[in-house]
Amino acid sequence: MLADALLTPGGRPLGQPSFDSIGALGAFENEGFIAADENEVKRGDTAIIIGPEGVVANADSALIPVMKAMDDVGVGTVLAAPVGSARPAGVVGVLRQSGSDGVISSVDRLETVTGVTVTATALAEQIAGGVGHYGTGPGSDGPAPDPLPRG
Repeated sequence: MLADALLTPGGRPLGQPSFDSIGALGAFENEGFIAADENEVKRGDTAIIIGPEGVVANADSALIPVMKAMDDVGVGTVLAAPVGSARPAGVVGVLRQSGSDGVISSVDRLETVTGVTVTATALAEQIAGGVGHYGTGPGSDGPAPDPLPRG
């Protein structure tokens, strides 16, 4: 439901909310799960999810399914988090050990200038149909994707 509210599924034009998406965001906000100003939410067809550095409790059962849903609805999803997030209990580490590692890309150096650039390049790779895990932590495919994504 959150993925449908934030992204543009079913051919809906980019940036355009549906009646259901406005209601869904309001419900999530009323329950304290998110903070969103409907007037500032711009819907797109891709998602970059920013994760924390440390351990994320229940990431495998709570966060990974949300990211997978966003990837299913949109064109591509990248999880980006700081150095240390690729440890086994970190959010990037949990993703890289999950069954969604072949669908959702990850970057484990977000707090660096290079990490920001790699995150944007990983999203371009996702749009082209590719997937990869970048940075210096466990499970990384290398420091960055090919600068000319080939999908």
